[in-house]
Amino acid sequence: MSKYFTLWRNEAVIFPREVIIEGQNEAINSDFKTALKIMKLQSDPEVTEIRKPKLMLSWFYPEPQKIKNLRAALDAMMVFMVPKKMAFSDPMRGIAQDDEKSGEGRQPKVCFEFDAEEIYVSFIQDYKIDLITTDYLHWYKFLMLFANLSKDCAFGRKFDLRTMDLKGFKGKEKAKLMKAQQDVQIPIRLSSTDLSIMEEVERKMNM
Repeated sequence: MSKYFTLWRNEAVIFPREVIIEGQNEAINSDFKTALKIMKLQSDPEVTEIRKPKLMLSWFYPEPQKIKNLRAALDAMMVFMVPKKMAFSDPMRGIAQDDEKSGEGRQPKVCFEFDAEEIYVSFIQDYKIDLITTDYLHWYKFLMLFANLSKDCAFGRKFDLRTMDLKGFKGKEKAKLMKAQQDVQIPIRLSSTDLSIMEEVERKMNM
């Protein structure tokens, strides 16, 4: 199977709405809002680690009570969230990182939670898509659209400021830019899963 996005593939292959658990197809909630909720939960310090798996399964699977192997169900969920080989898309190809490369000491440049306002506005600017009112948008489609946002959109400008090299500036201008840059840095601690996704999106954006 090709690792690149192609227009001739069946929609069910490009944007799957099922995962395989012990040889059985299981329906999933593949909407981007479900995926973002799961990412947020992984980094939420107010929810105990014991409770997180149960919540994630209840959001991801329409009928979690029917699943017998919860460990396999969690593994299938994470493969969907952060697949090792993306069969649909160059933007997110190779998204998964080895554990030793996914340490939480890295400084992220993108965060769906912290950058939510600019991302929301940018989808309207670039695609005329209202992420709040839209009924459904597949997680993979959301990632592809996000990775290809224009540099002139609200998020693109914020990202440029966050990653701007200030070596060529001096005096008051540099101090002003440093303050503005500090204001847009991400204060949220992200999980290794979040970091893997964010790093691959940054790579594709090539900013």
